[in-house]
Amino acid sequence: MIKLTLTEKGGEPKLLTFEKDEITIGRVSGNDIVLAKGNVSKRHSRFTVRASGQVEVADLKSTNGTYVNGRKISGPLLLSASDRVYVGDFLIGVDLGGGVAPAAGDVDAPSGGSGAPRLPIPPPPPPPPRAGSSASRLPAGESVSDDETFGDGDDEELAARPPRSGRMPVPPPPPPPPRRPPTPLASRALTDSFEDGFGSSAAPGEIGGSEEDTGSVGLFAHSRNGEDDIESAGRRVAAAGRPGAAPPPVPAAAVPSFGAGSAPVAAGTDAGSAPLFDALLADAAVIQILITATDAVLVDRGSGLALHPTSLGDPNAVADALWRLCNTAFPPPAPDNPVVDVRLPDGTRVTAAFPPAAPAGVVASIRRSVLVEHAIVDLIPGGSKDALTLFGSAIASRRNLLVTGDATALPHALGALSAAIPADRRVVAIGATFPRARSGWMDLAPALDMSGLVRVAATLRPEHLLLGELMGSEVGELLLVAARGQDGLVAALAGRSPADTLARLTALASIGLAAPASAAASLVVGAFDLVVQVVTASDGSARIVEVAEPRVDGATVAADVVLAYYGDGGRRDLGTGRLQGRGVSARLGAAFAAAGNPLPSALVSK
Repeated sequence: MIKLTLTEKGGEPKLLTFEKDEITIGRVSGNDIVLAKGNVSKRHSRFTVRASGQVEVADLKSTNGTYVNGRKISGPLLLSASDRVYVGDFLIGVDLGGGVAPAAGDVDAPSGGSGAPRLPIPPPPPPPPRAGSSASRLPAGESVSDDETFGDGDDEELAARPPRSGRMPVPPPPPPPPRRPPTPLASRALTDSFEDGFGSSAAPGEIGGSEEDTGSVGLFAHSRNGEDDIESAGRRVAAAGRPGAAPPPVPAAAVPSFGAGSAPVAAGTDAGSAPLFDALLADAAVIQILITATDAVLVDRGSGLALHPTSLGDPNAVADALWRLCNTAFPPPAPDNPVVDVRLPDGTRVTAAFPPAAPAGVVASIRRSVLVEHAIVDLIPGGSKDALTLFGSAIASRRNLLVTGDATALPHALGALSAAIPADRRVVAIGATFPRARSGWMDLAPALDMSGLVRVAATLRPEHLLLGELMGSEVGELLLVAARGQDGLVAALAGRSPADTLARLTALASIGLAAPASAAASLVVGAFDLVVQVVTASDGSARIVEVAEPRVDGATVAADVVLAYYGDGGRRDLGTGRLQGRGVSARLGAAFAAAGNPLPSALVSK
């Protein structure tokens, strides 16, 4: 029989009795004591009653370890009534027939009936010092005092130490993230990625051991810890662990490739490598890659999608390389989901379907966040002077523009509008990297907290704020930023028409701000002056086909056409037509004039 006293940090002690001689503690069902905490491993510790009546504790190769009296144990250890066992945030005392384990101050209790005096029980160790902290700069032989230790770690998903009693001081701020060089379309050195079981990675140095870079590059590069145990190693997602992949047979005279049914790779070659695919990823001119079949790949280098002249090679090797690429995202995709939609640290969007979701083989779209450099006249067939004047005045007077249309054409329109911004103005771009270096341009990669990123961008006081693609969560914050006076907004949201896009934007704002539809509609109209629709023509180029001005219509937003692309017969004709229409409202025309960029009378509605 085993009697334990279990106390969670900040909770009340509980007496547990088990009519057996061995129990286990862990995070999942199947253990005798289930502690559903992130810093407790699936199978964390085992308590066993020996023939002598003593209780032995053993660590089951857990991630954070088992501590006895503040010291991490490396093997089975016999316990006495005064010993304190720490498992994550829990304190465990052993009842050996003499009652509950004594308090921490009872340091003179005998050890296991041997009669020998026990050493004073030290407090649990402080967490490892962070890089650059005062603890990491102490001379050899000196330690950090209790008043200088970090906080109690309530917010950590993986506890770096057992819980401590008593008052805990406020932790110092963490060091800033390391600076990383900008990356091309994707990492050129793709290695096994790390999939954390709880959706986040532990900070370097918090669990211990030497660190080793995995080869992933970018802001959120992963690092591998040299002392990862068996359980954490099991959470690493290798390329062979992608959905639809099965372990191949191992021939005697060959090194196997990844994936089921793949041909053996000759000894000395890199198993699972796809050099042609890696070359496309490293090509800075490539803005989009579409893998539609095992031997059909479309590539866009800024002039539209075109069929790649050659195959990318072994389809299993391409799938493995694509899976490793997806796992450089933060957080990485779920290892058991064959459908992947992630954004890489440099802003690249990767969407893919692996078998069994794609029975014939992996299909994928890889799209960079880089803009396509154009002049506005390139998007206006026929060189409509009215259209050129309207866009030139809109950029000069820092009007707010919403660009809509199909996803392929949006980078072309954003690139043309960005090129028209004067070089002496400060620009902050989120997910919209300009291909040509220019002063005053600051790139921000899309993040999980897009709303917070928009707030950060606005505090930089840019004269122009660009968003390459609105995702939804940041729409409310963007409208509030515009309501606070941010001018020069240029944002993109895919849609079929200005009216449809404005309706969708209003719905997203209403959800994000928990506001009535009428209030959201007013914010949308106040945020954007013009809506520009672009489409992809048959030759792969982008065309502006409509310019509209948003207007509140009850609880919805209407789109009043300013200029539209019509031919001489009154119908839209992308080949011979031109932009024509009634012009902007008198209110917007007055705003242009007040900014020192008046529009011709022909472009202002009477």
